[in-house]
Amino acid sequence: MELLKPVETRFASNLMMLMRYVNVHGVLDKLVIDKEYTEWLAKQKNEMREKGAEMKRIVRDDEHLNTARLAITLLEPVYRLLRLTDGKLGANLAKVYAYLLQLDEHFREPIQGLNER
Repeated sequence: MELLKPVETRFASNLMMLMRYVNVHGVLDKLVIDKEYTEWLAKQKNEMREKGAEMKRIVRDDEHLNTARLAITLLEPVYRLLRLTDGKLGANLAKVYAYLLQLDEHFREPIQGLNER
């Protein structure tokens, strides 16, 4: 299992990486506190130890995870609209308009976590 990395040709790669991060967060959380991992990291060069410490700080930070979840909540409907229009045939105007109306409703509803920032 690995995190997805951004590439220019991948559609909405940043959103997909966030979704993957949230999906594998539990595994990452266990990894950064694992005894074997911390012992391995302690034997690495300083640069790698610093990156490992930064990764641990990010993974163990609930605020970071909550921000990723909030970003997904906000961006996933837009992603779906873009996917609707992506492809050889695309979508007809009626489908796009109907989905835009759904997006309007989505963003009018209070989004948990948004007003707390």
